[in-house]
Amino acid sequence: MNVLGQRLHEFGSYTYAQIAAWNEEHIKEFSARLAFKDRFHREGWVEQARQLTAQKAAPAA
Repeated sequence: MNVLGQRLHEFGSYTYAQIAAWNEEHIKEFSARLAFKDRFHREGWVEQARQLTAQKAAPAA
């Protein structure tokens, strides 16, 4: 596991669904821990996590 994955686990996030549910408070807190000013917004982490969660939930064709 990479460093970012380890930090996510330390923060209590193990799945895309958990990240998809983050609110601004979660983003600010995690950003402060990693000194990632605005990275989550720039890279669209929450939206990407929502899309990945939706893809996993969709039935296979």
